[in-house]
Amino acid sequence: VQTAIVAGGGGSGKDFSGGGGAGGLRNIEISTSSNSPIVATVGGGGAGSTSPTSQGTSGVNSTVLYGGVTYSASGGGGGGSGDCAPTQAGAPGGSGGGRRSGPNNAASGTGNAGGFDPPEGNPGSTPSTTSLGPGGGGGAGAAGAATGSTPGGDIGRAGGAGLDISPSFNPGIPNCGVYAGGGGGAGSPSAGDGGTGGGGAGRANPSPGSGTAGTANTGGGAGGSTPGQNGAAGGSGIIIVKELDKASGVWSLNEQIDALDEGT
Repeated sequence: VQTAIVAGGGGSGKDFSGGGGAGGLRNIEISTSSNSPIVATVGGGGAGSTSPTSQGTSGVNSTVLYGGVTYSASGGGGGGSGDCAPTQAGAPGGSGGGRRSGPNNAASGTGNAGGFDPPEGNPGSTPSTTSLGPGGGGGAGAAGAATGSTPGGDIGRAGGAGLDISPSFNPGIPNCGVYAGGGGGAGSPSAGDGGTGGGGAGRANPSPGSGTAGTANTGGGAGGSTPGQNGAAGGSGIIIVKELDKASGVWSLNEQIDALDEGT
């Protein structure tokens, strides 16, 4: 069976924060040889940070258990928060969380390669010494937008794009087949957009508030918040399973029996 496993997206940080990283995405084939059940556990999105001394909470892993083997995707990394050097960095995860704005040039989180080809996701925005704005979280299809070298430093960066898995499942699956987009970083005067595939947009100063939450059932990361504001939550993940020898759709048991009787 073709199986897409998308973990929960990371929550964003507090206080001019980076966006949450997207949940890891694995699009794999699982060989089945019996009527053993496939046990699927969908990971929830991480909570936004409510403290400048803690990053956004990372998303929860999604897993598929079959035949004694566990296949998993890693939760997205939380976005950076506050003024404390250790928490300004984005957390690692399926895709990495974005860094918080600040002069110490903290790094965004890394994505999990985990020996997978392709890897589960990508890192958050790469910082520079001259552009200090909050970073976007990484997505399954691309890293968070690079900060570049724009002086002034507080322009939020976009979250990385998600990945379109519809060719593996036929068009028409939920959310147009694009999943695991990274959350955009907060910014002033402009914030970063969320990555396609459910990433939440960052909030722009001087309009105070949290960024946009990651979209449910996409694994999208959350958008960053403005100064003094709490972070937003990442989106929950999703698991999609399709038998490779069946067309897309839903059929009754009688239809299945008829197909077997006809030898199709």
